[in-house]
Amino acid sequence: MSNEQQINFQEIKEHVTFAHLFRFFDLTHLLEHEGEELTTPCPLCKQKGFTVNFSTNKFSCKNCKKRGSVIDFVSAFKGVGLRESGLILNQLLKQLPLKDHREKSSQAQPQSPPTDAKAPASKLELEELLSTLKEQTAKLQNLITAAENIFAKLNPPPPRRTAKRGQ
Repeated sequence: MSNEQQINFQEIKEHVTFAHLFRFFDLTHLLEHEGEELTTPCPLCKQKGFTVNFSTNKFSCKNCKKRGSVIDFVSAFKGVGLRESGLILNQLLKQLPLKDHREKSSQAQPQSPPTDAKAPASKLELEELLSTLKEQTAKLQNLITAAENIFAKLNPPPPRRTAKRGQ
């Protein structure tokens, strides 16, 4: 890899998401979804208070005060400068099978979804969908179990009547 390799930071910000990063750095075990935000213990300081906003593709930690884009996250996580962070993310970007992402990046507005956003285009995207479905299924099962327990407590079965013999 050449020291003079070009880094297109805008392209990285537009196409590399935190879901990509967490899978790339094997941090998927930290994910806790809450709508458009992800809340988890901070991979940097290990304390609660780390949030990723998927609509803005930004992160922040209330404890270690780190915040920013995917580039800033990689810089802090790996302990490298922004250029080195860009080089790492260039490698990740090359692994993403986004159709014509280099041509689209000059025309695309930040955060605009691709026109084929509903159809997974790669094995990585399918794995992300499967992982999300498994997480959501587990959460739903926990909610169902909790609801059943509450219902059972609020509606106990009626006491059984025993027939008296000989009367």
